[in-house]
Amino acid sequence: MPELVAIAEADGWGVVRSGATLVVLQPPYQTCNRCEISELWLASAISKHGFDPASGIFPDWKSLIEELKKRQQDYFQKRGKQGISEQDLDEMCRELPADRLMELLAHVEEALLPKKKWHEAEKLLNLVLSAYALPQEPQLFIKANELKVLCLQGERAERL
Repeated sequence: MPELVAIAEADGWGVVRSGATLVVLQPPYQTCNRCEISELWLASAISKHGFDPASGIFPDWKSLIEELKKRQQDYFQKRGKQGISEQDLDEMCRELPADRLMELLAHVEEALLPKKKWHEAEKLLNLVLSAYALPQEPQLFIKANELKVLCLQGERAERL
């Protein structure tokens, strides 16, 4: 059963322990967006990146995701806002720092491409390529484009 161990309510992000594994869960809460992290990353998220410790064991992933959505909605309602729009979510993703973008690229390369999840990989790669940090990080730009080529080649090979 998944256990919520940290949360960033404004962003709708949660750190979840499932067995011995820690993962970051973020909107839009698709399996392809789950990124495995270390205990060190968790400590950094709490001490430096606005996550708050949380506790809660959920019967399944669906109920955990519902809780994250509810906590984010409550966060915005307390501040007089209705919630986060798709446009706001896109903007938050564009503001990811270079280290987080590198983690997303590693996730694409190590988890999505080997499983032939072309659509999910392309979606994440487009997100990385739209990030504001990219112009200052040429190696990220090169890596993202290399992975996008691999993704497109894989898609094309499957169609043939």
